[in-house]
Amino acid sequence: AKDDWSKMALNCPVSVPVLRLNYTIAGRKGTINVYPTIQFLYSHHIHQDYITEEVRSSLETGSMERFYKVVKRAKYSGSVVSSTEDVESENQFHSKAEINYIRPNPQYTIAALEEGLYVIGMKDQFNVYDLPANPLQDYIHCVKDELGFVLYDRTGCKDIEQFGPYFIEQYIIMEFLTKQEIAQ
Repeated sequence: AKDDWSKMALNCPVSVPVLRLNYTIAGRKGTINVYPTIQFLYSHHIHQDYITEEVRSSLETGSMERFYKVVKRAKYSGSVVSSTEDVESENQFHSKAEINYIRPNPQYTIAALEEGLYVIGMKDQFNVYDLPANPLQDYIHCVKDELGFVLYDRTGCKDIEQFGPYFIEQYIIMEFLTKQEIAQ
């Protein structure tokens, strides 16, 4: 599988987020950035407006080390939910999409790299058999599909408040993409 250069190229991520969600839950604020794989980029699940000059240039200079540096820098310099937002109670949940170029009803798998950093790929793109040859293999901690099924987990964590396949951020992403489908 490591000899399949076309598959490896399609598994590479784009360093420009396709979805950014800010959230507040029980007083905790966070930002979720979701980056597409090149294969997801060329699917019908992406709005055409996403293909900007920034996206094009990121494809020309891509490497895993560069991708990770860029997304880590964006994570720590990125925006968070404003404290002036009208949230009635600390126990309430609030989320808002800052960026969204994903069309309704996508079929996907999502790989969790760390808290706030996710890569979205096509259905079965991050399957357990292809992960050893995936350029992101060293960064991927767990993978879920659009229905919430855990396809891969190396964290062993079963807590919704700690990073792992059951971490709250993955449910926030699923809820957002589902609500988007219903709203349309």
